[in-house]
Order: sequence, then C-alpha cells, then structure tokens
Amino acid sequence: FNVMLLTVDTHHVGGYVCELCDDEFDEQYKNVLACASRQAQDFVSWIQRQAWFENTAIVLVGDHFYMDGSFLPVGAKRRTYNVYINPFSHPVRSVYRDFSTLDTLPSILDSLGVSYDAPGLGLGRSLFKDTQTLLEQYGKASIDQELSKKNKEYDRFLYGE
Repeated sequence: FNVMLLTVDTHHVGGYVCELCDDEFDEQYKNVLACASRQAQDFVSWIQRQAWFENTAIVLVGDHFYMDGSFLPVGAKRRTYNVYINPFSHPVRSVYRDFSTLDTLPSILDSLGVSYDAPGLGLGRSLFKDTQTLLEQYGKASIDQELSKKNKEYDRFLYGE
C-alpha cells in the first residue's frame, strides 16, 4: 500500500497554527514549523514501532523551499528536504548528490525495490543508482535553459494546437 500525506500548515508565509501547536517561540511561523516537525516525527516513530515496519520504506520529501526565507542566514544554501527511511535498496554513492524534484520518482521506486530497465524515468535519475542526474551531468543553467524552450509537441498535447 501507499500513503501520501501533505503538510499544509507550513505552506504559506506565517503558517497555520493548529490546536496541537505550542507557543514556544516569538514568531508564529517558528511555532508552526516546530509543530509540524513534531507531528511528522511522532507519525514516523509510530510507524517504526509497528510489526509491518520491517517491510516498509518511508520517504519524506519537500516539494519546494518554504516561502519565508527570512529565518535563514544571508547566503545560506537552500535545499529541498528529502530523506529515505528503511529503503529496500541503498544508494551506490553516499556522498552529496546534485539533484532536483525530477529525480524523485525513480528514487522512490528504487527505495521500494521496484526494478526497471532504464537509466532513469522521464527526466529523472535515481539517487540510489550510480547514474548521474541531469543536474550533475549538465548543470543547473543548462537544464533551466533547455526546460524553458518552447516545445511544439508539448503545446499540441496541452492545448491541441
């Protein structure tokens, strides 16, 4: 089975203070971040205590940076959060990887033990394999330039033109 959850309390600037949030910080958003983190940790810890955990991979990924960057020091490198807990396979390389959300699908499938005979899926490359991601291979500027190009087939698919 698959369960997907979305934490939206932290999604907008300022966040949403739910009834489980404490008032431990001076800023509302810090309270919301701490609350959402605590709830996620409690859920993962509960899963880890279940008999079926040994046959369960947990994947936590962010879809983008949080929108209020004011908590970060000037010049801080921002990364989208991602972690694979109890994956069925393990990464070939355990050092830093340069990757994007494009690489999420093949990485999740590899963490679940799904096999496929391809270097990646779509534009994504698995972080569990020794195949370079497109960012590692071509760099961000090149990828951004290529993805911004107009594509007649894509437009025809979307707009019927």
